[in-house]
Amino acid sequence: MQTKKVEARWEPGRKRWRVNAQRNGERKTFYSTVPGLRGKKEAERKADSWKRSAGLSYENCDPLVAELWDSFLLYLQEEKRVGTSTLEQTRKFGRNYILPAGT
Repeated sequence: MQTKKVEARWEPGRKRWRVNAQRNGERKTFYSTVPGLRGKKEAERKADSWKRSAGLSYENCDPLVAELWDSFLLYLQEEKRVGTSTLEQTRKFGRNYILPAGT
């Protein structure tokens, strides 16, 4: 499950960073009055933390382990760019220990 990175914006009139975040249809705004890049990262960190805390409740979605495993393998291959032997070893590990029988 991949989440979109939220980007904070500087409000010069109010001298603060503002970032809007959304999870499960609920929107919330986070602020930081610390100037510079440090304040921007602080506001984004607050929003990311709030979004992650909601990620633990799976009321509206019930992802299958096999679907998540496929996403994980794709992540390893495309973003982490692991070697073919590591990828094959991970596939075997999933087949033997993680995925349901017959998958």
